[in-house]
Amino acid sequence: MLAWKRGLGVSKFEGIVSPAYSVFRFFESANPDYMHYLLRIDLYTGHFKTRSTGVIDSRLRLYPDSFFDTSLIVPPLPEQTQIAAFLDHETAKIDRLIEKQQALISLLKEKRQAVISHAVTKGLNPHAPLKDSGIKWLGQVPAHWRVLGLGKVVDLMANGSSANQTDEAPNTVAVTRIESISGGTLNFEKVGYVRRAEIPSGYRLQPGDILFSNINLNSAVEGWFWRG
Repeated sequence: MLAWKRGLGVSKFEGIVSPAYSVFRFFESANPDYMHYLLRIDLYTGHFKTRSTGVIDSRLRLYPDSFFDTSLIVPPLPEQTQIAAFLDHETAKIDRLIEKQQALISLLKEKRQAVISHAVTKGLNPHAPLKDSGIKWLGQVPAHWRVLGLGKVVDLMANGSSANQTDEAPNTVAVTRIESISGGTLNFEKVGYVRRAEIPSGYRLQPGDILFSNINLNSAVEGWFWRG
């Protein structure tokens, strides 16, 4: 089981599970709610990872024998119950604060996008005369601005390089991939590498280039400017 990724928890429901799960039941000397908190803290998940087996992280599994060997901190049962109740109360307060902050962040993101949208479509002068852009979905634009087809300002370079990727080595260059870009930033730990001799010069990114994903993935960036 993926215990090191907090892939375990105490159920509050009655029912059945698929064979993908292992089911354990506590003795009466253990409060399940207390154990739910205990077994999911960093101290324990770190221990579970050291006891898990597998070739790579995504394959690491903690098997029942190793799980049973885990040493537990077991206060008296009444104290376990008090700790669990305290944590239920405190974590609920924190969750409410997180929800409020997330709502505020969402509003700020909307405001940020609105500021950007207004600046790039109406400019910075609130008194500038406007004209009909001639395009229904664009609406009005400042009278002294031009409306051009994208092909007038953007040149399609290519659909990227299909050269075979390799490990980083002398005479190789980094290649951005879908997983390389997240949250508007480039993660150089997730780039690929290709031999310099296999990359035509026209494929090399220049500051100001825009990348557009041809793959329909929720995590993929749809458009991103390369800032160098």
